[in-house]
Amino acid sequence: MTGDFSNYVQARKDSLFQDVLLRMCPIWTSDAEGVWLYVEQSFSVNPGQPYRQRIYKLERLSGKDFISRVYTLPDETKFVGACQNSKVWQDLKRSDLVARDGCTVYLKRLSKDHFKGATKDSDCESRLRGASYATSEVEITRDALITLDRGFAKNGKQVWGSKNGPYVFESLPIK
Repeated sequence: MTGDFSNYVQARKDSLFQDVLLRMCPIWTSDAEGVWLYVEQSFSVNPGQPYRQRIYKLERLSGKDFISRVYTLPDETKFVGACQNSKVWQDLKRSDLVARDGCTVYLKRLSKDHFKGATKDSDCESRLRGASYATSEVEITRDALITLDRGFAKNGKQVWGSKNGPYVFESLPIK
């Protein structure tokens, strides 16, 4: 799940998808309770101006069951490009993070390099663009992250996110 990803190929084939960069890198690597990741998403035309920054904490629940807890950062601007500067994490405490209650993604391991999961029902509160709640569906393979994030109004009408299927982020070569 770590590295740089892009849906460039998808965006070139289908103009309904914007060209997006996704970067995920490990932080707090000494925590035995789970794997912490910093996640940054930006449009490829503005890679230094992410539109989404999150912290994920991955935990194993049982043999094939995992969860990915979602957190927001207290001052996102301090963390832009943080995958290239690990020193920014030294002063951040876990207690500084804000948990996105209800936004946990429940993952099932389908094979060695294949996981699939989603948030539960309408538990993930969202106020973005008139939404009442958000949903996330995720599929992780050896070479790709496939994601579908959507926001819905109270009446169940979709108000943001892709209406044309998931974004397919392919792993970029290591620089």
